[in-house]
This record gives sequence, structure tokens and C-alpha cells, in this order.
Amino acid sequence: MIRWGRIRKIVAGYVAVLALGGIASPPAAATVPPCAGSARVFAVDAGTGHLVQIQSCPGETPSLGATAEVDTADWRVYSKIFGMYDHNAVILYAVSATGELWWRRQNAPGAALSRPVRVAASIDWRHDVVFAGAPGYLELGDFHGPVRTLRHTGWTTGGTGVSEMGNLFRMFEGPDIIAVTQDGYAIGIERGMAFGVWRDPSSSGTRYDDVWLATGRLPDLQSFARDRQTLLGVVPGGDVLQFLPGDCAGRPGKLTGQVSGHFSSVLVPVDGDATRPPQIRPIDAISSGHSFPRCSPWEWQE
Repeated sequence: MIRWGRIRKIVAGYVAVLALGGIASPPAAATVPPCAGSARVFAVDAGTGHLVQIQSCPGETPSLGATAEVDTADWRVYSKIFGMYDHNAVILYAVSATGELWWRRQNAPGAALSRPVRVAASIDWRHDVVFAGAPGYLELGDFHGPVRTLRHTGWTTGGTGVSEMGNLFRMFEGPDIIAVTQDGYAIGIERGMAFGVWRDPSSSGTRYDDVWLATGRLPDLQSFARDRQTLLGVVPGGDVLQFLPGDCAGRPGKLTGQVSGHFSSVLVPVDGDATRPPQIRPIDAISSGHSFPRCSPWEWQE
């Protein structure tokens, strides 16, 4: 839910119409064969709360593959779940209703998860913004305040400490962001739209430094995640969809994968450079060679 108390300008770049009825689907009744590699998606079963792994098949034609239940704990009790890659392994994090952050490791695709380890017990993790910015780095913050980057010490082995690494945003207006891309911008989802989020280097004091550019119109989804190529989400009926967004030039979006089920949420582990914290590029970088085309400005009013 937007918490903006003022009208703000949002520049629409890449505005794409992407409705379920208007995107190309995979062949009916087609079964996606297993694919090479260790990429995967995770989803929470709405009925049992169990965690299910979905094989993700990247490439020129991305798709979703086989599913496997990997944990029988009730993941519905967690307010936020996210993760990151450690080579072939995946690290998963979950925020409890009482503000605890729990770490688990999956050593290989389809493998059971390790025992949970509590991370940074002195921190209450119940915040507006909590996600993995890059392998080894956690983002934590609230609307109308900073979004902090924390390095998880021993993130591959279940260490319990974190250290401050600066701010992703100095004064963040929101709404929510779910990921930081390797191209240097964040991904935000709100009111049926996907946004890229850049930083305004000229902001100071109480002036917000997050700048939102529309990147696509989305289907009716209740949970979102992003990998390097696609967006994923859960439709109200419980299926997981994977799709490529359309673009400003008028190319339509495309549904690339679908897994039938009764799921409540979906997550995609982040990959990338584990040696440095994620960074948000300044908005003026777009006018100096960034690939996002500009469309007509529009206003979004509370």
C-alpha cells in the first residue's frame, strides 16, 4: 500500500501493457523437460505451508521445470522470505512474526534444507523493506527513512553476525522494493505496475532520493519475484507464472512458464558479486547511455 502523502512525478520508461489475456502462452498441455543448471525458484504451498522448489530453466527461451518439496515446516508463518546463491547452493532467509531472522542452506537442487540458524538476534527485522540485495548482503529499512545495507558475516555457513555497509537509499519514500539488479537499479512493484528505482544524487535533508520509472504493467498477481530475465508471481488461483515483460516500443509481454498448484508466495534467490555491496546508480546515468527508453511522463496521485 502506498504511503505517499503528496503527488510525485514518475517518469514512465518501458511502459508495457501486460495483462493475462494479452500475453503469449506456452503450448497447451506441454510439459517442460528438465533443464541443465542449478537455477531454481521456491514457492510456499498455501494449504500446508511446505516449501516447494521449482526448477528454473534460463536461456534464450526461459521456462519453469520440475517441482520438489524440500521442507515440511510451515513457511506461511513468515512475513518475508528471500534468498541468495552460493555457487550451486542456495541460502534462504525468513522473517518471523516476532521479528526474528532465520537462515537455512540448501546444498544442491532438490536437497533438504539445513537446520535453521538465527541471524543478528539483537535486530528486530519487522521493517517495510527487507530483502537480499546481493549474495552476502541484506537490505533493511522503512518508508520515509534510510534503507541500510548489512553484510551477513558467515552467510555461507550460518554465521550469526551482521555489519553495517552504508545505505542503499538515504531517504526512501517507497513503496516497496524487492530486488537490486546488477545494472544498478532496484525493482519495485505497486498497483499492478513494475518499476525501476534509481537514486537522485542531488537530494538532501528530508528530500527523498528514490526515483521511480515505470517498466511494465503486470498481470493480477499476489506475490512477486525477479530473476535476471523474467518476473515471477502467484495468481489468485495459486499458480506460479513466469513472464517476460513487454516494452515501450510496443512489443507484447510473453508468458514463458507456468506451474499449477495452490501457492501463496514465490521467491527467487539472487546471484551476483558477493565481494561488494549492491549499489543504486544515479538517475542521471539514464541520460548517458542507459538502455531504458523514455516514454511520456505521467503522475501517480495518492
